[in-house]
Amino acid sequence: MDIRDGERIEPAEEFGPDVFTDYLIEFMNRERDKPFFAYDSTILTHIPVISTPHNRDQDLSPREQLAGMLNYADHSIGRLEASLEASGQRDKTLIFIVVDNGTDQKSPQSLGGRINGRVSGEGIDSLTERGINMPLIVNWPNVVPGSGESDVLVDASDFLPTLAELADASPDPSLKIDGRSFASEVLGKPMPQDETRS
Repeated sequence: MDIRDGERIEPAEEFGPDVFTDYLIEFMNRERDKPFFAYDSTILTHIPVISTPHNRDQDLSPREQLAGMLNYADHSIGRLEASLEASGQRDKTLIFIVVDNGTDQKSPQSLGGRINGRVSGEGIDSLTERGINMPLIVNWPNVVPGSGESDVLVDASDFLPTLAELADASPDPSLKIDGRSFASEVLGKPMPQDETRS
């Protein structure tokens, strides 16, 4: 069940993530002539693991199903990027790909994440690598350096000030913001030492 513009909709035969991707594409095309912010909180790749339209008829282990969900998330992101390219918006659109947490500690080892080939015993709510060392991908053609990597520690509270700075926007001064912008790091200009977390 989804809610769109305040109304409940029941996509009968459609795969849930496709409903959201289709809507985002429609929204971005509709708003193409002005600045917009689009947020997709995908349900991929959360427990329970499920089949996707790409592997629906295959007999897969839970780990293979989880990998299929991740591959389908990549497919959905590819559709969004292709739509931006087709509408001429790609070069002026910043894309953040963020994960929200580590692997569930209660999930079977067969689903657990691996770090350099080893499975960690802890994940969500822990301060171990499996709990906090999550990918963050930022892409903006001709603005964000294409092959840069960073070890700067950031968290979700940093996204608002970073996006605001990159969009040259000024949040309401009365708004208390806990995070710190890492826009300079995104642009390939290392953050001043006093702004980094250690």
